[in-house]
Amino acid sequence: SYGEFEGQPFDMVNEELKKRNATLKLSTPTGGESYSIFKERVIAAFMKIVQEHKGGKVLIVCHGGVLEVLRNHLSTTKDKEEDIDDVGNGIPNASIIAFSF
Repeated sequence: SYGEFEGQPFDMVNEELKKRNATLKLSTPTGGESYSIFKERVIAAFMKIVQEHKGGKVLIVCHGGVLEVLRNHLSTTKDKEEDIDDVGNGIPNASIIAFSF
């Protein structure tokens, strides 16, 4: 949850984070969850879906932040560290991404 930033425009969130000398990756919005907790929650839910639907096809509908976490988690490159210092610069909402494994 983005807490106090939930539903706010990306520009406003980024401006507020700059004022606080903070990033979403390294801070927790008031009323929200830390990035590490969000990441753990996303990966755990994804792995549960994978286990429950082995060999099948699954459609997951989510926002860009979830897709970014999954893409980085499943990446085979050495440089897997997410760069989410600015909100809205990752995978756009409503993107279509196919993961095969």
